[in-house]
Amino acid sequence: MGKRTATCPGCGNVIEVPEKWMKYDIGCKECGEEVEVPDLPLTELFDVDIWAERDRLGIWVTDKERDKVVFEVWDDDARQLYEDGFVKPGEGLKDSLLEYLKETKVI
Repeated sequence: MGKRTATCPGCGNVIEVPEKWMKYDIGCKECGEEVEVPDLPLTELFDVDIWAERDRLGIWVTDKERDKVVFEVWDDDARQLYEDGFVKPGEGLKDSLLEYLKETKVI
């Protein structure tokens, strides 16, 4: 994952945030103001995999940090996600599924 940056709301200082601190808000060394570290994009935290063959369809989401499947649906349940409009087909599938799972507090 590497490093990210956060900008201090008090003095505008740009702070490099090490990976181990990314889950916490930090203090600015310049002015002492608390700096909120932005969340990582969901696609950096989770893998989305799809398997389809004839009439079978499987969708599962894996937490990259724990290497554990945190969501899995098959066949009719997977198709229902599309039909209900929770998941967009094609290029937007991964982002739409992860956003849906975040909103429903699955991830």
